[in-house]
Amino acid sequence: MTRGVLGHRLGLARVLLLTTIGQKTGKRRETPIAYFPDGNTFVLIASNYGAETDPLWLRNLRKHPQAQIQVGSRVLLVEAHEALGGEQERLAAVALRMNPTYAQYRQHTKRAIPLVVLRPCPAPASA
Repeated sequence: MTRGVLGHRLGLARVLLLTTIGQKTGKRRETPIAYFPDGNTFVLIASNYGAETDPLWLRNLRKHPQAQIQVGSRVLLVEAHEALGGEQERLAAVALRMNPTYAQYRQHTKRAIPLVVLRPCPAPASA
């Protein structure tokens, strides 16, 4: 029993629970996924195990960038964006250090593997 705490490692990467809204169904979709921290953000590698298609959770985030994550016992609302330019280059270097299989996935696919940054949303002001 986890007592509501999610947390383990996948290689060197940590795992969080990502809850997105389905792009077609509008239903909540939960996905355990490896991440690495970058300051106060959480970075996901949309490798889909080196497949030629993006993972479904990424398609969901593209349509509905607001999501929820659970890290340990903390539940946070987040806003997602795909890293581009210098941010993508910097995070790709970190991803390669944190998760060596990322390099293998990059070799197995022709698509550029997106890196997704999840930024916590500010807490709503209390009335």
